Amino acid sequence: MRADGRSLVAVKDRITYAALSAAVFGAFLSDTRVNITMIAAVCVAMTYFDRPLRMPFAVSAALLGGSALALLVGSVVLGWAVALVVAVSAGVLAVGPTLKERSAGAR
Repeated sequence: MRADGRSLVAVKDRITYAALSAAVFGAFLSDTRVNITMIAAVCVAMTYFDRPLRMPFAVSAALLGGSALALLVGSVVLGWAVALVVAVSAGVLAVGPTLKERSAGAR
């Protein structure tokens, strides 16, 4: 437990989401389409190994897999749009309140 009352697990989750968002934005800015496939593979691995974050990473892996497929087929706009949706949603998860913080604020 940290001094501000948040657990270290919640901090690790935020860092993981921020890294996912930064990786996808970095791939977009450098226009490296193969990185989307590698990021999707990392999300699949995180789905398998990280139990608390299983659902968000499963959704991210599915969306990034679809994005990689769209980029492979040649639909660049659709592929990057879906990838950027994942990046923005991961960024929101990184800076937004956790479920525990939201439920504590509602009481």
